Order: sequence, then C-alpha cells, then structure tokens
Amino acid sequence: MTNSRSQSEPAPAIPGEDTALGLGLDPGCGRVCDAMAGLDAFRRRYGMEASLSGRRVLPAARALYSVGCRDEALDVLKSGACEPVDLWIELLDAEECPASLWPLLLSGMLRPARWTSRGSEAGWVLDLGRMRVRPEEAHELMVRRAAGAVIERAGPLWSARRGRLMLGVDGFRKLARVLGYGRRGTQAFRCEMLTYLRDVLHRESCRRGWRAMPVVWGVDL
Repeated sequence: MTNSRSQSEPAPAIPGEDTALGLGLDPGCGRVCDAMAGLDAFRRRYGMEASLSGRRVLPAARALYSVGCRDEALDVLKSGACEPVDLWIELLDAEECPASLWPLLLSGMLRPARWTSRGSEAGWVLDLGRMRVRPEEAHELMVRRAAGAVIERAGPLWSARRGRLMLGVDGFRKLARVLGYGRRGTQAFRCEMLTYLRDVLHRESCRRGWRAMPVVWGVDL
C-alpha cells in the first residue's frame, strides 16, 4: 500500500504556528498555538491586518494572557514596544475590561504613557485628534459628550491603582480645527474640555470607590 501523502509534501502546519513563530514564541507550547489560532480566526473574521507590529500586538498579548501564558504575553508587549508595559499588564489583569475598550486602545485614541516631566508619573492619554467626527457631529457639545463617554468606558484603566494614574489629554489643536476654532477659541475649548473631563473622572471615582482623584492635564502645550 502506498502512502497517500508524498514524502516530499510538507506536513500540515499546526494552526497558529506561523503567527507564534512570527512573534518569537515557542510553537511547541500547545496553549500558545491555541491562542494564536484563535487570534488568526478573529483577524480573518474582522479583516484585520496580518502584521503584528507596534500596537497591533495587543490582541496577541490578550489572547496569550487569556490562556494563562502571562510571560509570553509580556514578551509580546515588549517586542511591540508597547510601553509602559506595566500598565498593559494591569489592563490584562483587570477583572472588568469591556470589549468595547479594545478598539479605542488599538486605534491609539487611548494609550498608556509615562511623563518624565512629571517625575515619571504614569497614566493614560486620551488623544482627541483621533476622534472621528462627521460633519453633522462637529459641535462642541457633541464632541465633549463623546469624549466623556470614552472616559466613562475606560474607568477600568484607573481601577487597578484606585485612581492613582494621570489622564493626559492630547490632540486639542487638531480637533479644534475640525470644529472651526481659531487660536482664541482653541484655548477656550481646551479649558472647558479639561474641566469637563475632570468632572467625568470625579463621578467615576465616586462610583468606583477610588482612593485618589486622577490628575487631568493637557499634554499638547
């Protein structure tokens, strides 16, 4: 009886093996390949790019973490230069992390940061310049409410440290141009937005029982 598979024909790839190898992971670990196979299926379903560079490694880290591969998830975050890594790990550790938060993280609208100008304080950045504003939505009140809704949804990002993380707000100038503001209008918009976001975080602090109120500041001075 002849073997139905030619000896020169390569053996079938293990699902998730190529992705694991591409991230520098050990494909011999079953849990790693299972996680990467799930990630591959997710990317195919939603048409995500195959590249896993930069911030695109986040779904891979999340998939690895979900199957108990914490060290591998940490390695992936480091390889993708997702700094500061400790905040990403806190996010993965969080008991409450809504799925609706991940598109904001992947788009860069929300990202972690550490500011040397403030004694290496850590926190999260809300980049208003990455908000997608349709012409019919280009009104300050609607934009302000949308930014507040993002921060409310992002409450778990501060919960791990009971509010002891900063919120840096970026992208004022870009969003102000969309709204049609000049220099003076941009400054007024900036002050009003920061005040509004402080109020939003104060409500979240009371609702979630944080021990500290996050410092809110504009990073695009």
